[in-house]
Amino acid sequence: MTISSNRKIATICGLALTGLALLLLVWRSDCAQPKTRFGPEASPTPHLPPAQTCPSALSSAAHPMAPFIVTDTATDSPGTNLVTRIVTFTAAIGGTPPISLQWKVDKGSGFVAVSRSATNSVFTISNALIADTGLYALFATNCVGGTKTTPVPLVVVEGAD
Repeated sequence: MTISSNRKIATICGLALTGLALLLLVWRSDCAQPKTRFGPEASPTPHLPPAQTCPSALSSAAHPMAPFIVTDTATDSPGTNLVTRIVTFTAAIGGTPPISLQWKVDKGSGFVAVSRSATNSVFTISNALIADTGLYALFATNCVGGTKTTPVPLVVVEGAD
């Protein structure tokens, strides 16, 4: 190889790296723009998870995608449950990782996190109590935005099997 061939290769490599750096810069600035979270009812509220950073330009995604519902909220629970019943809620969310998941409940005062550890696609109440009565939904956020699944009611009452 001659010196001029090496210079051509070095120039091509330099241009490719510059192009990749510009692509990353544009992508990251797009993800940094504030996005509406959880529809029209959502103004900045303390129950939203912290903002996340966008994936790198080397990820497999061409453009970051906001979270979307793959499988809406489902439960093995009947409309009314007796205390001590085991209740399981499930949902599936897609979108560009990383995606933060949080199960939340609304007992009449708006949605709040069920617990800090309720961050999977499955949430189980192992010993349902009357205090567990409420609407349950899975909230999801990433660097592009957020969504929540359709809230599903859980009603727990005193009684005997």
